[in-house]
Amino acid sequence: SDMQRFARHRFASRVLEAAVLHGSQAERGQLARALMEQPGSVAALACHAFGFHVVRAVVEVPGEGYRAMQYLAKGQRRVRKDRYGMELLRHVGLEAAPIAGDGDGAVIEAGFMGGA
Repeated sequence: SDMQRFARHRFASRVLEAAVLHGSQAERGQLARALMEQPGSVAALACHAFGFHVVRAVVEVPGEGYRAMQYLAKGQRRVRKDRYGMELLRHVGLEAAPIAGDGDGAVIEAGFMGGA
């Protein structure tokens, strides 16, 4: 999608990040949902030099951030292997959480308390 392409673009990603962080509540939610609509898109963007900034912003969106965290937790195996992905996991507090499916199921609760 165009949204995925913009999130990976050197300059467009910064514009998208700012829109997700500072737009109206409705715009922020709409942008976050558009960025998450394709399966695996959150993990893929988390592992991209420019995309991870956008995912970091999406995590801050009330009502959508929790969903983004769930997608990050689900894709942790991939994300942990990437430099940018690991930086994002550190930022959101998931770097020390058990990998989804490997433990007690407390992946989200371990690192996300409703906002960063």
